[in-house]
Amino acid sequence: MTLAIFFTSMVFLIVGFILFDKINKHQYRNYRSDWEKSGKAIGFFWAPSDAAFFAGGLQRTVRVLSWTFGNEEWMRNEPGILSTAMSMRICFFLFWLLMIPFAVLGFTNK
Repeated sequence: MTLAIFFTSMVFLIVGFILFDKINKHQYRNYRSDWEKSGKAIGFFWAPSDAAFFAGGLQRTVRVLSWTFGNEEWMRNEPGILSTAMSMRICFFLFWLLMIPFAVLGFTNK
């Protein structure tokens, strides 16, 4: 039971990462100045050649948190991106919703 919960939560997390990369890549391609102003975030599975690994990784963390709890101005003009952002949020929420019982069950089954 606990392994099924764990693997299901990992699927949600990976899908959330893929959706984040999709949004980040869209910002890079279509709103480059906003991408640069926000710190040139890299994705989890995608990184543009003009982004620094360490600084881009830090900005990725900032972007994940900010996009999980809200939209940026450039997103408001993109219905497809808003939908992708909502799907990403749901995936991250479901990941945490499943990981809490996994942690509790994992510790109580010893």
